Amino acid sequence: LLKDPRMIATWSAWEPVLHRAIKLWVYRSPLAVARSLRTRNGFPLEYGLLLWEFYNRQALAAVAGTRFVAVSYDDFADDPQTGWSQLQQSLGALGQELPVEAPAELFDRQLDHSAAPQEESTRLTSQQLALDHYCATVCRVQELAAEVPSPTPGLAVKIEEFAQAFGKLSELAALEMSLAGVTTER
Repeated sequence: LLKDPRMIATWSAWEPVLHRAIKLWVYRSPLAVARSLRTRNGFPLEYGLLLWEFYNRQALAAVAGTRFVAVSYDDFADDPQTGWSQLQQSLGALGQELPVEAPAELFDRQLDHSAAPQEESTRLTSQQLALDHYCATVCRVQELAAEVPSPTPGLAVKIEEFAQAFGKLSELAALEMSLAGVTTER
């Protein structure tokens, strides 16, 4: 089992080696991801939403035409035992067995610090809302529909613009720290 959401960025290198593997796609709501990125990395919510959209589009492309199981993080977190049973059934249908019993400490909802307030849902583009609905449906039915909703216009350009702005801010912060006599050791 390999777990790193950023692995999708290098999937084309992994795919020839793992082409027969069953892919387990864990879907998480856009606002929860964006809030987590804001808390952990200081990213603006809009940037986190763009990254969520980009990575989920990449994940959908990676599982298309392959053996995969889609799991909703939120559904699993809300009822870990039922989520485990559904995961067992889905993997079993693909010929992969899991231990009969779920681990006692399967999931600790207390560790989730990214629940999104309802009013933040207005930050999603119409394309992100459509993709959120599409992804949630894939988790329920365990198959991709014919067409993935269209992306937010200029998605890649917007991500690049945010990344460039962060680079400049990082350089400015480093200069300010240097002028203040603060050193950073890694």
